[in-house]
Amino acid sequence: MVHQPKIRQFVDRVRQCLHCYEFTHATRVCDRNICPLCGVNHEGLTVSRSEKCIHCTGPHPATSKSAHVISHEQKLLEFKLQKSFNYWRGAAHMLNHLKLITPMLLN
Repeated sequence: MVHQPKIRQFVDRVRQCLHCYEFTHATRVCDRNICPLCGVNHEGLTVSRSEKCIHCTGPHPATSKSAHVISHEQKLLEFKLQKSFNYWRGAAHMLNHLKLITPMLLN
């Protein structure tokens, strides 16, 4: 008997623009220059401010796994693959789902 390996769909990793740290576009098309540590557009290599995430304002860099938005983006990638949606349709569907489920969670 030959062992057949289980084949799973490939789920890509979350990709961030390395200029502004958003998730919606590639670095090559971005002309912004945001610091990943403090979230400010500043000149030079010195960061004079404390760490502040541009996504959730938490005390960590925009690239940190602590940012809840990164885990949300990973779930979105898995969801859109499962449903064969493009990014925007998957995001809209997840947002509508959250609007429906949030009131139930609050009660």
